[in-house]
Amino acid sequence: MKKTVLMTALLMLLVGCMGDKLNDKEKKIVGKWHVAKTEIMEESDEGYSGTFTMELTTDYRSNKTQTAEGFMRVRLNVDEDEYANTITLEYSISAKGTWSVEGNNIVEKMNEVNIEFSRTSTITNNEDDEVYIEAFKQYFDDFIPELRNEMLKKSREEIIKLTEDELTTKDDEGEEITYTRIE
Repeated sequence: MKKTVLMTALLMLLVGCMGDKLNDKEKKIVGKWHVAKTEIMEESDEGYSGTFTMELTTDYRSNKTQTAEGFMRVRLNVDEDEYANTITLEYSISAKGTWSVEGNNIVEKMNEVNIEFSRTSTITNNEDDEVYIEAFKQYFDDFIPELRNEMLKKSREEIIKLTEDELTTKDDEGEEITYTRIE
């Protein structure tokens, strides 16, 4: 009986030691990080302008898996002939994947990405709202598979700054993204 208990304890100790070891940067990254990014959409020939906002909270776990949850919000300002309004479409986002730090880069690979329409709103209540809402919703629903496929691609971003509370990365297009630790 003592041998069985001792062997089980040794086996558990060995299995625990065989797990992925984290380097110093990975240890700093483990936790929950929030990022928010808004892009301005310039006025189109049709008279539409607006903003595109994405907010995500990512939980980087010590076993090098990650989950992300957040939303994408599209605000469209419409000023066409006799119709003027601001239409908002919102989509929920959730994702699961893996992560690691290689050299000075954070490497992420999402295995599962879900993007679902969640709600819409308008500033005014015009009789033409539904027509515009459906047209914009169809346009962005057609864009969702492209966004999902982009999120499923393996990404590699250079770590520019890493402190206990802030992570700034630069993507391959030179754009810097700053994450704030929330846990």
